[in-house]
Amino acid sequence: MSIQCFTSALLRCTLVLAAAAHLTIVILGAAGITLPDRLGFAARALSVYEHYTGAGAGFGFFAPAVPDEVLPVVTALDRSGHAARTVLGTRSTSEADLRTSSLTFLYAKTRIVDLYGRSIAAYVMGQNGSVDTVLVTLGFYELPSMRAYAAGARPAYRPFFRGTFRRS
Repeated sequence: MSIQCFTSALLRCTLVLAAAAHLTIVILGAAGITLPDRLGFAARALSVYEHYTGAGAGFGFFAPAVPDEVLPVVTALDRSGHAARTVLGTRSTSEADLRTSSLTFLYAKTRIVDLYGRSIAAYVMGQNGSVDTVLVTLGFYELPSMRAYAAGARPAYRPFFRGTFRRS
């Protein structure tokens, strides 16, 4: 066996192992499995690799039949006039984000968004006793088609419901 043949076989084997390792990390990331922090450097290095390559993220894709994301934007006003704005479904785990997005989309399709807005307001007021008024905006985060994007169109938030709810 020549040195060139050995080098080629070693390179091929290394590439197959690297691809297998990458696919393993993708599968673990899609399943939401992470290395425990007690593994130290290995856990940190894997986290950096996942973030740079996207291997640790859940599966997402562009397709024309995929509906636009529905986002609830909540502004809570306390008695002193201080406002705190939050976009629900973007601050917790991917599972909670998916559930929030799915519920918002369901309420938007069934046209009972006022009930959903009231539910969100009640939750926010229940979490913080000093909140006096809650402004709830529900809207679609619309993504343009690939052709429209190439022509200059950009994603935009388009509200379809606005509600103001006050503590009684």
